Amino acid sequence: MINFFSGVMFMYVLGLPLLLHISEPIDEDNDPNAHYRFALMWPLVALEVIYHMIRGERDDDGAGTN
Repeated sequence: MINFFSGVMFMYVLGLPLLLHISEPIDEDNDPNAHYRFALMWPLVALEVIYHMIRGERDDDGAGTN
C-alpha cells in the first residue's frame, strides 16, 4: 500500500512542471502566485479523493436515497 502512495506522489511531482507550464495567472495584479498554488495544491486534493475512494465512506454509499 505504501508503494502505491509513493508512486502516486512521484507521478504528481513529475506533473508539477507541466502544470506550471500550462497554467498562468488570469489577474497578475491581484494574485500573481495563483498558478504556483494551483500546481502545489491539486495533488493533495487528488490524494484525498483517492484515499476516500479506497477507504470508502460509511455514512454515504452513493446510492442517492435515504
